[in-house]
Amino acid sequence: MGNLNLAATRAHIEKGTLKGLAYGGAQRAPSLPNVPTVAESGLGGSEVPSWYSLAAPAGTPKDVMDTLSKAMAEINADPAYLTFLDSQGAERMDLSPAQTTEFVKRDKAAMVTLLGTLNLLGK
Repeated sequence: MGNLNLAATRAHIEKGTLKGLAYGGAQRAPSLPNVPTVAESGLGGSEVPSWYSLAAPAGTPKDVMDTLSKAMAEINADPAYLTFLDSQGAERMDLSPAQTTEFVKRDKAAMVTLLGTLNLLGK
């Protein structure tokens, strides 16, 4: 048993060679509607979806951050990129730098909760 990325496991779950026990997002994955969420499996408050983000060091100048945000918005609007995300079972989130920071904080807290529930936190 392990926490595996949806892109790496979806094809195996669809073929039946791997059983999806729970999805880490707050809602069921659109590409795997029969796999329950972590909360539906009895571990509510532990939502920990896989995610990727573009990061920059603290103190990066605002003009650089604005340029990066604009570039990401353009990528996120590209139909070819959206098709690629769909092929990977990924969901797109358009977040500002401040929203991303808050998302990361919530994700960290949820991971600590999940690991504590599973008694996997080190001393």
